[in-house]
Amino acid sequence: MLREVAEAIGSSHEQVRRMRLPFGHPDRRVPDPELMARIVAWTGGEITPADFYPAQLSAAREAAETAAAS
Repeated sequence: MLREVAEAIGSSHEQVRRMRLPFGHPDRRVPDPELMARIVAWTGGEITPADFYPAQLSAAREAAETAAAS
């Protein structure tokens, strides 16, 4: 499965494995903006940048963005 995902998003098997590690794991990686865009496009928006951060950080960021837009 990891190899298929890696091929689909133009990444390596190892990079995909590291992105899937639990939050707080020292080897966990968040994709760079270019790879993030490919992931969002490949998943049709089902996976977004917020999915790569713990829920409390994602909620805080969304609240800050909403407040800034008002």
